[in-house]
Amino acid sequence: MTSPQVLDREQVRAAVDVEQLTEELGAALRSYTGEGAPQRIRVPINDNLTAMVLVPGRHEGIPAYTVKVHAKNPTAREAVHGTILLHRLPDGALLSIMDSGWLTAQRTALSAAYVHDHLTAAATPGPVAIIGAGVQGATFARALQRRRPSVGFRIHDPDAARAESLRAELGEGSTVAATVEQALTTATSAMTATWGRRPVAEAAALAACEHITVLGMDEPGKRELPEETLAGATRYADDPALVEPILQRPTTPISLVLRGERIARSAHDRTVYLAVGLPMQDCVAAWHVHNRAG
Repeated sequence: MTSPQVLDREQVRAAVDVEQLTEELGAALRSYTGEGAPQRIRVPINDNLTAMVLVPGRHEGIPAYTVKVHAKNPTAREAVHGTILLHRLPDGALLSIMDSGWLTAQRTALSAAYVHDHLTAAATPGPVAIIGAGVQGATFARALQRRRPSVGFRIHDPDAARAESLRAELGEGSTVAATVEQALTTATSAMTATWGRRPVAEAAALAACEHITVLGMDEPGKRELPEETLAGATRYADDPALVEPILQRPTTPISLVLRGERIARSAHDRTVYLAVGLPMQDCVAAWHVHNRAG
């Protein structure tokens, strides 16, 4: 019996080719149909801590599936701890056990940057507001900059030093905004990645943004955008079956747009992309790491 591969966070990081993984995640999202009837099982442990299981992670062409187990605590400096288990198909043999915290942030943000680039391709050129400069927000900004080297960012984070660090990394054309409103009113699109349970800003402050990507839709009660903004937008989701119970509004699968089966936006349309994070993405990311780590 062969022992499974075991990878800690640094080994996972070393195995990831960011550009290759971005394209793999984009292709997987484009072909996604909700395969495997994915579930996000959430059990509160105390006021701050939640246990989560995402299962099964499946994607056509990958001879394996994933089970992800997470502990989530937004009050902790490192909010997510957990593992991804990669099991071989069809017999279920355990291929790999890998740290999931950093990889989860990567797969969510890289996929979101891919979608954001697609949905804003015909939008008015201009800066992108980054609301939340943590791991997901920073990864999103880097990934979008790789796709659009000339893009500028307006960065806001409650931790001013973290916002400044990201600005310095992104370079010329990016600035730190002292307030959320300052970041939004000078941008033509935005990304929010917070743990917020109330909107990051009033609808008026978001009016200039033709598209908004929301990464904080992964738990009941989280709501980063005001109702007025959501109601007036064309809403896309990575998986409506997972997003709509949280959002309590209908959405359209983003895969239809990525496949060219639906026009992304009309000239005067505002779009919102709501990403809950998919078990399928865990499968794609874990398979990428497993093979590159040897």
